[in-house]
Amino acid sequence: MLTTYLALLPFGLPLLVASFEAYRILVRAVAAVLVVAPLGLLLGFGFPTGMRLVNAIDPRPTPWFWAINGAAGVLAASIAVAVNIAFSINVSIWLGAACYGLIGVAAVALISLSARASPTIPGAAPLEARG
Repeated sequence: MLTTYLALLPFGLPLLVASFEAYRILVRAVAAVLVVAPLGLLLGFGFPTGMRLVNAIDPRPTPWFWAINGAAGVLAASIAVAVNIAFSINVSIWLGAACYGLIGVAAVALISLSARASPTIPGAAPLEARG
């Protein structure tokens, strides 16, 4: 869903900007929030979900994943600015959609791994038997 939203955003955003350019700043700000809020909400699910899936497999590399996430966030922001300047914001958005599409592929792999590595607590019923 996030990848689709990002991939379609460059087509709808110019129409939205053009239709609201004559309005007052408050109306344009509300329109911007209405476009960005769902995107921000969807983008916020990736890391916590990934951490939950990874921790189900092996919790030991958790500090490394936090460090990688922080470094990638700083690097991605710089790269996004350079791509926007060199090409366009549309290219930057499509690259973001492609990256989140790849994360989706990794998430599917992690889901299958975490299902196989589901921890069993001694004396507890297996997950399948709990309902």
